Amino acid sequence: MSEPTNPYSTRGPVSSEDLFFGRSRELLEIAQFLHGSQSVSLVGPPGIGKTSLLLQLMRPRIAAELNLGDGTLACYLDCATLDAESPGGLFRNIAAALTAGIKSRGLQEVPELRPAQASPSRLSFESALRALNRRGLQVVLFLDQFEHLSANPRLDVSFFNALRSIAGRYPLAYLTASAAALIDLTYSGRSQEILSSPLFNIFAPLRLGLLPEEDARGLIRKPAQQTGRPFSPDLCNFLYRLAGGHPMMLQTACHHAWERPNDRAGIEERTSREIQPYLEGIWRSLPELEKRTLVGIAGHPSPSTGAGSDDAVKRRLEQKSLLVEANGLYESPCKIWMDFLTSQIPPAGAGRTEYVPVR
Repeated sequence: MSEPTNPYSTRGPVSSEDLFFGRSRELLEIAQFLHGSQSVSLVGPPGIGKTSLLLQLMRPRIAAELNLGDGTLACYLDCATLDAESPGGLFRNIAAALTAGIKSRGLQEVPELRPAQASPSRLSFESALRALNRRGLQVVLFLDQFEHLSANPRLDVSFFNALRSIAGRYPLAYLTASAAALIDLTYSGRSQEILSSPLFNIFAPLRLGLLPEEDARGLIRKPAQQTGRPFSPDLCNFLYRLAGGHPMMLQTACHHAWERPNDRAGIEERTSREIQPYLEGIWRSLPELEKRTLVGIAGHPSPSTGAGSDDAVKRRLEQKSLLVEANGLYESPCKIWMDFLTSQIPPAGAGRTEYVPVR
């Protein structure tokens, strides 16, 4: 009998429906918006599971459960691969993805999608949309890593206005995923021009944060159980304290725990080393005030007063999944992040670079 395979992922989005845990509220809320052709902007920090959620939403069984099956044609695009495309190139990619979706579901070919790829333009794309709508299909465009598309210098305000117009005249909705809210994105120096587009007023915002404890513990416990090598309750508690409700950190910690369940120090060391580049990237992206606030709180929970600029900073950090609030206190969401923050405190005598705790 062959040895079971490690069920936990340390690279990329969750690849299997069975390994996706939680997010039931978010999936249902997105589906309810899409039923009414309401576009949705999914916002959350890198590594929090936005791509995994989009892929889960496209899986046939999940889509059917959410009533997004037969009457919906979902099309996934990774905008990181489209950051230099022209408007015509973007329409070509969308038409190609829709064609692949039609084929994968065994539906009859839509001839209008051929010119939308061969001679891509707004007009040929709209012709294809009308044909799909006549088939009773609502198109939903899943635009992952949308910040790359919005920063594309070849896409001007008229292009984004066209997207708004198309969504207003056809059963079409957009589901974008980005690290920052659409209103906060930087558009390659064209912020005011692009933000003036009415496209960005049609989205319902939905923020994706840390997993609730119950879902996080399910992610820890169930995959190991399914392989016949369950984690002990004590190990589950250790992993939750180590990685909290952060999906990527949890997957990484559980991956190493499945390989060496009795080596707690090794699990922590390997997980921290693997996560380090991710944490450093998050750290570099933060404004100085947020860095000082985090370091001040590391290991020393800070009270929430509910008012003032200090609490506003903490709420922003909570939205970025870098702080959690419990019983009126803000604190680090897990040991890995707390240890990283502690390592950012310069040695005594470092002068003006030393962070001052924010109370």
